[in-house]
Amino acid sequence: MYEPKRRDIICLDTCVVIWGIKKESNPEDEDKQRRAHHLLVKLDELDAKVIVPSVALGETLSGCDDSRRAKFLQEMQSKLIIAPYDSVAAYYYAEMWRKREMLKDEVQRKNKEIEFNRNKLKADFMIVATAKAQGASCIYTSEGELNVFRSFAKHANPEIKVESLPNVIYQPDIFSNS
Repeated sequence: MYEPKRRDIICLDTCVVIWGIKKESNPEDEDKQRRAHHLLVKLDELDAKVIVPSVALGETLSGCDDSRRAKFLQEMQSKLIIAPYDSVAAYYYAEMWRKREMLKDEVQRKNKEIEFNRNKLKADFMIVATAKAQGASCIYTSEGELNVFRSFAKHANPEIKVESLPNVIYQPDIFSNS
């Protein structure tokens, strides 16, 4: 398990942004929302450089209704570093894309239930490539994406760790009346 350190560069995948910053989740994902919030608080305390790839930001913004999109974008820009998908990231993306069949086979050997959609694969490669271009030490994602991102990141840069949200034990308020 990766333990972030002071001033590390940490990359957030789309789902972590949705749960931790946009504060949206399905009822079955409420625990993930709390865990994402806990992670963001911890990263803030460590003065970590938290990046959100522009591709992940686009995925997140596409789920915002028109009345909220501009305000959410301003909030993201004021709190986090929006990492561009630039020429360096494009170079790393191209390296991974040329190996995509091998990477897909590797991931599917570990988890036969994973289906690859070309657009999703491209977005995931762009997120990993942006993380590498920015010098990220870790990418946080969902449990469901863990093996996929670990395989992609391993080929992009073996130094990048890929982690799911840390588990957090919550003590309910024992004195509340509800």
